Amino acid sequence: MLQVRVLSVILLKILYIKLSVFLSPTRGHAKEVNVIRWDSTGSYLASGSEDRSARIWSLSSDSCIHTLQGHAGSVDVVRWMPSKHKERKFFLATASQDNTVRLWQVETGECLQTYNRHTSAVFTIAFSPCGRYLASGSVDRCFKIWNVSDGTLINNYQSGGVISEVCWNSSGDRIAASSNDANVVVVQLSK
Repeated sequence: MLQVRVLSVILLKILYIKLSVFLSPTRGHAKEVNVIRWDSTGSYLASGSEDRSARIWSLSSDSCIHTLQGHAGSVDVVRWMPSKHKERKFFLATASQDNTVRLWQVETGECLQTYNRHTSAVFTIAFSPCGRYLASGSVDRCFKIWNVSDGTLINNYQSGGVISEVCWNSSGDRIAASSNDANVVVVQLSK
C-alpha cells in the first residue's frame, strides 16, 4: 500500500539585514566570473572564470593571494576540501570546460594533481567526507572517483545522460549522481 504524506508549509519571515560597511568590489579576473565559493572558515573565497583561471582571495588582506592557472577552458566549479582535513594542508579542487579537474595546494598555489580522464567538460566535483576521494561528473555521461593523494582513478561509472551533480553521503560509503536523462544513480562503495 502506498502511503502519501502531506507536509505542512511553514511561512518564514525574511529578515533584512542592514549592512553597516560596504566592501569594495574586488577585481582580478579578465573575463566573466562563473563561480565563487567560501572556505569553511569564511577567511578565503575561491573564484573561477571564463579567463581559464581560478583565484583565491584573502578576506583579511582584501586581496588575491593566488592566481591558479593551467586550465585550457573556463573554470566552472571550485570546491574546498572538507575543513576537518586542515592537518593535511589546505586544498581546493577546480573543474573546467577543458575536461579536467585540478587539485591545488592553497598556501602555495601549486597544482598537485590533474585528473584528466574525462572526454568532455566537467560540470561537478565533490570531496568525500574523509577528504581522501574526489568525485567528478561530466558531459561525457561518466562520473569518476579519484584518489586525492596520488591521482589514480578508482572507479568509473557510465550513466545514460550528462552528469549534472555528484554528492557523497555523510559516511562516505555512497555516492549519488544526477543526470539529464531524468535519473539519479546511487552507488554503494565497498570498504
